[in-house]
Amino acid sequence: MANLDQIAMLVIIKKETKEIGNNQEILAAFSSGNRIQQDAIAKSLGMSKDEVANMIFLKQKENKLTDEQ
Repeated sequence: MANLDQIAMLVIIKKETKEIGNNQEILAAFSSGNRIQQDAIAKSLGMSKDEVANMIFLKQKENKLTDEQ
């Protein structure tokens, strides 16, 4: 049962990463904002600042790999 929970969580994270990565307003605001603005953006998404930053990083990495192929 734990494996199913982990798989479900990974699917949710992947979906959220894609949504955040495709939202240029979130990317621009998070990238150019100060720590307080980044915290506000993250809280509005129900996440931590580190989680949002990690998702943006993963999406950029994914985009770079796609561009190279």
